[in-house]
Amino acid sequence: MKVKNTCLILVLSIFSSCFIYSQEDFTISSSVEFDIKPDYRKSNTTEDTDVIVFTISVKNNCDELIPDLGATKRSDHLNFLVNDSIQNPLCLYNGTEQINDHMLRKGQEDTYEWWIYADDTESYGNKFTVQWQYMDRFSEKYYISLKDKQVLLIDN
Repeated sequence: MKVKNTCLILVLSIFSSCFIYSQEDFTISSSVEFDIKPDYRKSNTTEDTDVIVFTISVKNNCDELIPDLGATKRSDHLNFLVNDSIQNPLCLYNGTEQINDHMLRKGQEDTYEWWIYADDTESYGNKFTVQWQYMDRFSEKYYISLKDKQVLLIDN
């Protein structure tokens, strides 16, 4: 009898902590841009090279807490999609951060950014799309042309 009661309490506690978020509960915004950074892959040069910078921001608009974009929560709640397929960079799982509960309260916002050398995107193709997914919701989708160094927002 004690096992059944324990299981029931566990199930009730799981359901009581669940919250289904509506479209208005949090805001996702993103950006993609070309930039120039030093090419650290080459040890004997200070040459600059093209990079692509990917940024996502989330803002909590509701009274419930939502996960921040710190390393502790990032891999559980955030994905990076290339050509509609999850292609999470290793840096999504790594990083240093402050010791806190890693949750955003109403009105709080968090931003995560990473970049990649443009010539390291060969596996994506010369033209590709990118998009973020945070807690099962998708950000804007972008079309990227390496040849033209062009980024276009795609209407969802």
